[in-house]
Amino acid sequence: MLVVKCYGKYISVEGPSSIVPLLKEKGFELVTEEAPVIEAAFSLKPKESFFDLFEGEIKLSSDQTLPLLAEILSSRIHETVSGATEGPIFLRGDAVVTPSGETILIAGNTFTGKTFLADAFAREGSSRLSQFLAVVDPDGNLLPYPSSELPRSGLPVSTVLNLNYEPGEVWDVQEQTPGAALLNLIQTTARPYEGAEILPKLAKLCEGTRLRLSGRRDSAIKTVGRILQEGFRAAGSAKKPVQ
Repeated sequence: MLVVKCYGKYISVEGPSSIVPLLKEKGFELVTEEAPVIEAAFSLKPKESFFDLFEGEIKLSSDQTLPLLAEILSSRIHETVSGATEGPIFLRGDAVVTPSGETILIAGNTFTGKTFLADAFAREGSSRLSQFLAVVDPDGNLLPYPSSELPRSGLPVSTVLNLNYEPGEVWDVQEQTPGAALLNLIQTTARPYEGAEILPKLAKLCEGTRLRLSGRRDSAIKTVGRILQEGFRAAGSAKKPVQ
């Protein structure tokens, strides 16, 4: 049995050894220490040349390739960790630190292009602070994720980038008003049951530079180049702020 440790939470995974490199690619740390509490137990059961994925006795997916099941399993681990961790706010997104030291929160729901954009920043010299989820601590700082332990400190947010996927359109950069940025952030929370108590914390994140990117995902490199070359506020100031 394999044990994944993320933010101090333990998740067990039973399956072939070939799942190990796939989980490590997702940034998860596998540990040999004894787990005091297992938050969730997953198993991958072979079925001819495919696999079925279970959580306990519940079948989550069937007849899938191992790489695809690794994606599904990764998503379930993220859900488990975010649901079991008190204190931080978990948003669907990524976070990067630019070569100049600016910390960028990239927020967006599925298929908005957040991973494309974060990868583009990385290719332009930025470092990845978090992947899959953007985690905000009670002080409004971005925390590294995933990580075996819950980090004690993070980095202040310099810029919030809200993404919106629009088929057939190139990514267009626009500055947002604080209210519009807040509404977009609320829609990306990974724990929809959280209510008004997180609004002041999210609003604080929107006090700095706020940009909205709309368009198809394949223009990420050009968009990142423009933002880094012109500066964040200049890149979005050519048009009237989105309300």
